[in-house]
Amino acid sequence: MISGLEPIEFLRRRPPFDRLTLEELAAVEDSLETWYWPRGTWLHEPGADGRLYLIRTGVVEQPGLRTWAAGEVLRFSDRAGACLVAQDTLVHVLGPQAKPSASSKGPKTGSGEVGKLSTSLTSRKRIKRRISRWDDPVYWALDLETGGLDPRRHGVVSVGMVPIRSGRIRVGESFYSLVNPAQEMTAESMTIHHLNPRDLEAAPRLQDVLPLICGRLSEGVLLVHCAMVDVPFLRRACAGEGLPWPRPQVVDTMRLLARLARRPGSEPRPPVALAGARAHFGLPPHRSHHAMSDAMATAELFLMLVHRLKARKLHSLL
Repeated sequence: MISGLEPIEFLRRRPPFDRLTLEELAAVEDSLETWYWPRGTWLHEPGADGRLYLIRTGVVEQPGLRTWAAGEVLRFSDRAGACLVAQDTLVHVLGPQAKPSASSKGPKTGSGEVGKLSTSLTSRKRIKRRISRWDDPVYWALDLETGGLDPRRHGVVSVGMVPIRSGRIRVGESFYSLVNPAQEMTAESMTIHHLNPRDLEAAPRLQDVLPLICGRLSEGVLLVHCAMVDVPFLRRACAGEGLPWPRPQVVDTMRLLARLARRPGSEPRPPVALAGARAHFGLPPHRSHHAMSDAMATAELFLMLVHRLKARKLHSLL
């Protein structure tokens, strides 16, 4: 297993994290989350919570006083006061569980929202609302790198998974593994993901990795970019190993991109490729064709699309 890759690489290049050892960075990763704050959200200080908000992309400003952009740390315990999300923002979050909440001055959307239900609601209404929210289930963003494109003839060579809980990417719970496939790999696939049979000699076999994948999928919703590629490989792998397919609900960010493009007055149709779609919406570049990096990239793109689509319920994303 390796780290969350993109967030950790971002952290280790910026103070004070650039002075940490690898062991200390690994400890940081255990508490690291990635949030998405949509433009127009107001954040206010709930008290000196000690959290660090490292801006990865976007802009947060305290109107008339100061601005935080990519690479800078917003610390509410420094008495930052009310802040406006001036551009859609990805932020890496470290520290205690308390977090800034959305103010009534702006839309209460995104990961900055408190999410507490009004105490005036009845228990039945509270339960109904919770079940219907898009951020109620756990999403497992998944990417597979394979030895080819035909699940009947080619196998899985690596898998990356990262969960989204309550609308926040939990980097410390990410899962990554190489896989030693029983099938041959095509030369084209090796040039894409840069893995060859020698790299995979010591990797576990699929029968050892697949239960770890299915156990996570049974927890919630499967999130992928292009379900027509990943899902057939997973289903065939389960059938081949005699494991029941967990039958998760599937959310496909490629389909969400198409849905967004069909909306009246929408901007030009974004590219369908993961890297192209992220660039279209101003998300930072990532390491393509690496299972962990692509899973993280899919999770970030998903959080952005949820807010672009103004999704409120899970069924609107399926």
